[in-house]
Amino acid sequence: MIRHIIIITIALAGCKKAPVETWEVLPDGPPWWEADQAAAPVPLGPSDADEIAWLRVKEIQTSRQGLAAGSAADELEPLVHQTSQIWSSAAAMPLFHAGLTNGQGELMELGCTLAARVDNPTLIRVGELEPLLAGCYILRQTAQTAAGPDACATATAGAAAGYNAMLLGDESNAKKTLAKAVRAWSGCENSHALREAPVSPDSRGFTMVVALQVLGTDPSLWLDGRRTSPNTALDIKQGMKAGVSALNTLAIR
Repeated sequence: MIRHIIIITIALAGCKKAPVETWEVLPDGPPWWEADQAAAPVPLGPSDADEIAWLRVKEIQTSRQGLAAGSAADELEPLVHQTSQIWSSAAAMPLFHAGLTNGQGELMELGCTLAARVDNPTLIRVGELEPLLAGCYILRQTAQTAAGPDACATATAGAAAGYNAMLLGDESNAKKTLAKAVRAWSGCENSHALREAPVSPDSRGFTMVVALQVLGTDPSLWLDGRRTSPNTALDIKQGMKAGVSALNTLAIR
């Protein structure tokens, strides 16, 4: 947790002291993963529940609306909470990416929750969960912070507020808030040019990608260099195989 706080501190350091636009950050953001952190230990797995959850992901993905359906996260949530660490490690990043690609913040949230269920170091490494957890933590913490006294702090708080507004279904406010954040970002001493988003500029996912960039999250979170139409079910299945293989290799040594 201390490391994540350091990440935020570094990101906000060295900013220009300049008057910038401010706004109110939306209250009562998403719950993220507090409940999972306090839950009973998650079994290592694999388990029968893993296969059930994977089949449901595949069914939703091949349905008419696919993982873009607003109900996708609600359908998956009760199932994934029964899965093992192997499944959680394999599914966290693919579901986060699916949510980003389809503009479904609830799926991204579910990816954060799944990542927090894993405490096995090997599965954390195989599932690439450290950058995901760091990004989820930044979103959660910064969304609770009002616009700061300088350009960098205001841009960071605004990006999180815009993302939070998108999660709460207020797309219009999210885009306006993010536009202010990007203007503030241009006045930040340590800012860099935003990279081309791997999703359509008129999509819900575009707002989320820009927010993640302004917040300084790892590029692996916003699909930099990755295909824009991920096969989520296949990625989870491959991730499960990689997790099992890594654990078996460790047991042999």
